[in-house]
Amino acid sequence: SLEFVENERNISQKAFLMGVPTAISYDVVKCGNSYGVVYEMLNAQTTAQIISKDPGKIPEISGKSAELLKTLHKIEPGSDSGLPDRKQEVSKLFDACAKFLSESEFEKVKAFINSIPDRKTFIHGDYNSKNIMLKDGEFQLIDIGSAAVGHPVFDIAGLMLSYIMLPNARGGRYTEEECRALLGFDFKYAPQVWEVMCGTYFGLSSKKEIEAMTKKLMPYCILMASYHGMLAFNTAEIVTDKVVRAQLLPMIENLQPLDF
Repeated sequence: SLEFVENERNISQKAFLMGVPTAISYDVVKCGNSYGVVYEMLNAQTTAQIISKDPGKIPEISGKSAELLKTLHKIEPGSDSGLPDRKQEVSKLFDACAKFLSESEFEKVKAFINSIPDRKTFIHGDYNSKNIMLKDGEFQLIDIGSAAVGHPVFDIAGLMLSYIMLPNARGGRYTEEECRALLGFDFKYAPQVWEVMCGTYFGLSSKKEIEAMTKKLMPYCILMASYHGMLAFNTAEIVTDKVVRAQLLPMIENLQPLDF
């Protein structure tokens, strides 16, 4: 829609002015009955394409991608940025779950969301290997329309959705071929990408430490899986039953608070 596309362009322009390495956006154009944004042409490859061609580059590419994410999370756009607050968006959307949960269940979910520390950090909103491009040795980001402010865990949870939950969904919602298409490379490499990015971002060196961090962050991953599920399918009842009640509520019983 025109509204969606204009919002994407506006956010792209704001992010560029904040110092986010993103493609320069120009005009909004109409193509048939749809709209789009004209961006500068990037003579570049996505990091997903690089990994697909040479999986041996995963340590280098994924490590640098994690370092870039840490840099992005040092940006504080300010109150006049116009970027939405992701925690507020998540909390508001989860209100739709209320009629499908008991009062105590709903209170637990809302308390979990409220426990996420308030931050004014820049978050990309869809940070993954298909949205990170490498041009002349430097990274540039695309698909920045989901940018917001909030705690960095929202971006980290998105990484977990891509590299942990999605590959494990094969045989269920997604086939192996669909996983490959969504990731941009063979899904069997996804755990390695996550391991490198998690280790680099949090300064962890052992698999045991990375496994512990992954377990600690999983409730936030499930939270965002629920959030994106409701956005994509516009149905709170199924997401509430299959994800919130079946997976999220048991996890938040033993929640470890965020310390980053």
